[in-house]
Amino acid sequence: IQTFIELDDMLGNYKMYILGDGEEEYTKLLTELIEKYHMNDKVIMMGYVSNIHSYYRISDIVIINSDKEAFGRTNVEVMLSGCVVVGNDTGGTSELLNNGNGFLFDHKSLTLKDVLLQIICDKNSAMITAQRGQKYAKEMFTDEKNASEIIALYKEILNG
Repeated sequence: IQTFIELDDMLGNYKMYILGDGEEEYTKLLTELIEKYHMNDKVIMMGYVSNIHSYYRISDIVIINSDKEAFGRTNVEVMLSGCVVVGNDTGGTSELLNNGNGFLFDHKSLTLKDVLLQIICDKNSAMITAQRGQKYAKEMFTDEKNASEIIALYKEILNG
């Protein structure tokens, strides 16, 4: 939210949906920030959402700020949807996005603000990145590919 406060003038007309439940103290802090900076019409806290894919369909950019994405399934879902993925440079997110399939930030040398400015300044490149991520996810994470790799692993274990 702080990043969006700083970039508000540059972002133009946008809506930020914050999906998922969080600890009460943290969500209270976020709500206070939203109210303090009069962002109620731009930042909407949705809580638990059962159909997250409906939000991907209406989004251009999805920010995955989690520092505990072991495999990064959320990243794959976002890539498959065709959105620009912006993720925290940790765990599975790093592995999935570091080859040009999305954008990484690390809170230190390359902040979320830096990445969003890059996207704002070169929207065409961001869309190409989203398309590349979608193609990659479709090639690498299909049910058929997953089943094939599991069978190969079982055969290796049984023969080895």
